[in-house]
Amino acid sequence: MMDFSFGVHYVKNSWISVRYVVGECYVTLDSIEVIPEVRGCGIGTRFMHQFMEESPYSIILVILHSRPLNFYDKLGFKIKSVDAFDNEGNISSATLIYGKECVKDES
Repeated sequence: MMDFSFGVHYVKNSWISVRYVVGECYVTLDSIEVIPEVRGCGIGTRFMHQFMEESPYSIILVILHSRPLNFYDKLGFKIKSVDAFDNEGNISSATLIYGKECVKDES
């Protein structure tokens, strides 16, 4: 079970290293890294499924290369904003969201 209390959290073991920040109504996934020796074995996918299932909030992340866009798209993330394109016209930087936008009560 992951910790979704307010603040910065780390998950680290022999295969994966993750940093995420829990805020008022979002979880920001700052970094996720699977060691090269086990990439492509489903470790990142299993982690993300568990993370998404346990998170009580919407999840936001930023991709800085086009490669992870397909990975997150298959998980159900949607593009919130596009920040840059590469020379071939592919998205090279974007903010993605899983879940609903946070709507703060202004009253």
